[in-house]
Order: sequence, then C-alpha cells, then structure tokens
Amino acid sequence: MSAVRSVFPLIVSIVLIGITSGLFIYLLRRLHPDWWTHKLVRWISFAVPGTGFVCLILWVIGTYNGMHGLISLGSLGTIGVVVVGIALTLSLPVSGLMHAISRKSRKPKEVQEKIAEDTSLDRRRFLRTASIIVPVATLAAGGKGIIETMETPGVKHITLPFPDLPPGLDGMKIAQISDVHIGIFVGMDDLGEILGIVRKESPDLVLMTGDICDDMALYAEALKLSAQLNPPLGTYASIGNHEYYRGIRDVVRAYDSNPIPLLLNEGAAIERNGSTLFVGGADDPQSLGTPPEGFFDRSIERSMRDAPSDSFKLLMSHRPDVFPTSERLGMNLTLSGHTHGGQMGFNGRSMLEFISETKYMWGHYKIGDSQLYTTAGAGQWFPFRLGCPMEIPIITLKRG
Repeated sequence: MSAVRSVFPLIVSIVLIGITSGLFIYLLRRLHPDWWTHKLVRWISFAVPGTGFVCLILWVIGTYNGMHGLISLGSLGTIGVVVVGIALTLSLPVSGLMHAISRKSRKPKEVQEKIAEDTSLDRRRFLRTASIIVPVATLAAGGKGIIETMETPGVKHITLPFPDLPPGLDGMKIAQISDVHIGIFVGMDDLGEILGIVRKESPDLVLMTGDICDDMALYAEALKLSAQLNPPLGTYASIGNHEYYRGIRDVVRAYDSNPIPLLLNEGAAIERNGSTLFVGGADDPQSLGTPPEGFFDRSIERSMRDAPSDSFKLLMSHRPDVFPTSERLGMNLTLSGHTHGGQMGFNGRSMLEFISETKYMWGHYKIGDSQLYTTAGAGQWFPFRLGCPMEIPIITLKRG
C-alpha cells in the first residue's frame, strides 16, 4: 500500500476519535452532571480516547514495519474506540432526556402527599434505570457489531426460479464473491478461507463482483489464488468503486497477468448442456452519489452487445442501483454488492434501506421477471456488522 493510502486511514481515525470522544465527554458532563461527579466515570471517559491513541500508535508501528499482527490489533482497537464514541454520542442524549424527566417529576413534598407518591417514585426509578440501560445497551450492540466481523463468512444458499430459463442451465450453481477488501482488516489467509468455503460448495461458476482487494501490492496474488478454484465453467470478475480508488490501470494489469477474465463493459458466452449463459460486467460510476444520466444504460448495452437473443442474461454490477435499468434492458439476473448491507441488518434486510438513497441494499429483489441479489459481502473495509454477517451467496438457477 502506498504511503499516502497507508496514512489516510490513520488520519481519519485520529479525527474520528477526537470528535466522538469530545462529543460524548461533553454530553456526559452536560446531561449527566451527577454521573460526572464519580471519579471512576471521569477516569473511564478519558481512558477511552487514550486507549484509542495507544492503538493508533500500535497501528503506525505495525504499518511501517510490516507487522501484520500489530496492524490488526491496532486498527481493530482503534475502530472499537470509534464505535464506543459513536454509541455514547447517540445514546447519551436519549439517556439525558430520561434523566431530566425523572428529575422534573419530583414535586414539592406537600403536593406529593396529595397524590399517589409510590407511583411517582416508581416512575422516577424506572426513568433513572432506563437512562443507564440505554447507553449500556448501545455499547453492547456496538461490541456485538465488532465481534460479528471476526466470524467466518457464512454460506447463503439461494434458489432462484425463472420460467424461461434455458433447460441446460437448470440446476446451475453460481458462487458470488464480493467486497472482500483485502488490506487492513482482511488478509490473504482470510481470502484462502473464503475460497476454501467456496470450493466445498462445488459451484459450476464463480463470479467476483468487485472490491476484491484494497492493497494493490496484493491484488495479483489474490487473483492468482482465486484462479485456483478452477470451477467447471470458469471464474469471471467485474470491478467496483475501490478498483478505481486504488488505480484502475494497475487493476487491469493485475487481471491481464492472471487467468481470471475481467469483464469491464464486455461479456462472455458460457455454454452448458446446449444452453447459453451470457455474463456481462458493468462499469462502476466511481462516485458515491447518483451516477451520470445514462451511465448504466451505456455500460449494460456495451456489456451485452454480443449476447445471443436466446441466451440467459446475467449482469455483474457492483452497484445494485443498476437494477431498474438492467430490468428495463432485459437482464434476467443481476448480481451486486457494494453496500455491505448498510453494516446493520435485521431479518435479511438492511436497517438503512428505508432511509438510504440506495433501494436494494441487501438480499433478493424482483421487478417483473428480472431478479437481483445484493450480497452483504465476504469481507469489510470497516469492521462493524450488526445483524448482516459476511456471506458467500451460492445461487442455484431453477427452471419454473
């Protein structure tokens, strides 16, 4: 990783630790002055950012000495402190409101004697207890979100029926690998584990839908290792936004030196039992906002220009926002990633889906006869996942 790219996450982490720690300490002192009188509370409050900066030092030492164990320890500890700061910043205002209500509900003694004093006291006790539970529960959720990133990616079996599926493609198994983000938080050993899981599933085809590696020094090696899967119908890849961030020319060179084809605004016909699956790879708009008008139309049309009319058309697009366009242009199936499920999910859907500009953040979607699966990804660039674990989709095509 270049010096600039190594330093950037460290600078961002310093800023985040400073801002989140400053905010929660201010809120604690302002909204919970009685808590702040306790020496232990003050000590812990200042120990949190202190721990973060110690972890940052370990991260720096590991980065400049190539000590991956120290990098993992320092970076994970740093993120843990940031998550604690965010959790407290979000929960302390709610907790403070409950605390304030409990204080204001204390009435003069002569008034209390005329009302149900026990009921009033019970309400105040409940509010005081709740004001403690809220930040504790938020911290526990934050801790669980970090722990979930340490788990092995799970296999997610998905069967997708298509009425007009060519007979020769019935029962075909496709493994999707996306958003591994090899770099700071995910290593080559993790990629090896992911590939081992895929190998056990014996897919017919492996599709890699972008953001595979964030460390250009490891990109070619990651592709070489991935090529060893050697499924019967091959492995194909498309790009994501991080391929552009890391340097698209270097990424293309890494693919050119490896046997995995990169489908960038182009496609490939795959024959199985006398039927044709045509796989296209869409370009990525690079920016995080709404892509330029017509971007997806042009990319899909270029990717699919050689597709036989009777083929089953599968589009790899890192961005799930492509789905309405891919449906309109006749794609049967679209496979996407990018969103990481919004980092937080419940019951197989992103918790941010209803407020995000992106409408297809995690899971299976359908428009007419066209279908989309957006994976939460097999890795992470930010080690926090709550209710949307890392996954490796194994998609089986069914006729009917």
